[in-house]
Amino acid sequence: MADYIVAKNREQNIGIIGLSTTVFEAIAEYSLDDIKGIKVIPATRFKRNVTCKVEDGKINISMNVKVKTGNNVNEICRKVQNHIINCIYNMTDFNDVIINIDVKGFYI
Repeated sequence: MADYIVAKNREQNIGIIGLSTTVFEAIAEYSLDDIKGIKVIPATRFKRNVTCKVEDGKINISMNVKVKTGNNVNEICRKVQNHIINCIYNMTDFNDVIINIDVKGFYI
């Protein structure tokens, strides 16, 4: 299991660009700032709440979130998944992404 993924080479013979999994974690976490009604549970000293793994050439992002009370959980999670995939594609040209969202609770 790698902790980075090689970006597509647009020009040959100039080198390789490797993106760390932490880049994808940061994009996923920061992209939630654009969506109201959901937030990532803050990380603790021993546990991160946004994780990324590379499996079979795909980026697999898992996150623990809280949803604001009064929101439709399925609708907002679907919106988050699509938004994160679009943000990752716009920033990295990588579109083989799986977003797993674990709703841990609600906030007011």
